[in-house]
Amino acid sequence: QPEHPIRQSVIGERTDIDAFTLARAKAFHERWYGKNNMTFVIYGPTNAEAVKPLVAKYIDPLPEKRIPHRGWLDARRSFAPMDEVMKVEDAEARRTEVHLQRIVRHQDDDPLATSAVTAIVGDYLNSQIKGSLSDLFVENEEVATGVRVSTSSLGAGVMWLTVSATLEDGVDPMVMKNRIEGYLKDVQTRGLDPATIERLKKRRIVEIADIEKEPQRVLSALTGWFFGNRPYADWSKRAQFYADVTPEKAQAILNIFAAPGRQVFGVLSPKGAAK
Repeated sequence: QPEHPIRQSVIGERTDIDAFTLARAKAFHERWYGKNNMTFVIYGPTNAEAVKPLVAKYIDPLPEKRIPHRGWLDARRSFAPMDEVMKVEDAEARRTEVHLQRIVRHQDDDPLATSAVTAIVGDYLNSQIKGSLSDLFVENEEVATGVRVSTSSLGAGVMWLTVSATLEDGVDPMVMKNRIEGYLKDVQTRGLDPATIERLKKRRIVEIADIEKEPQRVLSALTGWFFGNRPYADWSKRAQFYADVTPEKAQAILNIFAAPGRQVFGVLSPKGAAK
C-alpha cells in the first residue's frame, strides 16, 4: 500500500479483512511464505546443538521461493509539508492529552547507526536531565503532568516523531503545540552536551550487557531487532553502534526532529472541555 504513510497497516485495512477467503489466504501463503523470506526465532530451555538437527530435518528441505518484486518499495516517498489539528472529546478522558506527530524525510546512509543515535537522543528527551522535555514542561513550567517522545523509522530515510503530553488543568492545547514546536527548535540550536551523551551511551551499553544475562529479555530484544528489519549479522555489534555516537551525529538527529514535515497535532479532551 504505497499510499499509506507507514507502507501498510499490520494486518491490512478493514476492507481487506472483510474480503478474506480461504482461497485468498492460500494464495497469499503460496506467494510470500518461503524460508528465504522469513525469520525464525527459537526460544526455550535449549541450545543451538539441539536445534540444528530439527532445522536440518524440517526447514532445510523447504524450497526457496522467488519472491515477487514490490516496485513501489524502490520509490523515494516524499511527504508534502502539512500542519493539521485534530480534536476529539471522550467521556472516558480525565485530562487533556496532546500528540504532535511529524513525518520527516532525511538522508540516511547508515540506518543501523541512525537508529542508535536516535535512541540516545530519545533517551535524553525522555529523561529528567536538565533541559529535557520533562525538566522543562513538568518540573519548571508545570504545564504538563507527563511528556514523552517516541520515534519510528519508516524506512528509506523517513523518520516518524511523536511528542505526547498530558496537560495540567487550564493549559491551552494550542499554546502547548507552539511550546513543543519551539522546544524542538531550541534543543536543535543548543545541541546536546558531550558529557550527557557519554552518560547516556554508557547506560545503553550496560543495558545490553544486562540483557544478555536474561534469556527472556534476549528474546524480546532480538524479536524487536528483527522487527526493525535489521540483519542478524549485526546483532552482536549493538554496543558498538552506541559507542560510536558523537555530538555531531546527535545534532543531525536534532536537525531532523526540528525540520518541517508532514505534521498532525491531535488533542484528546474530556467530554465538554472545549465548551
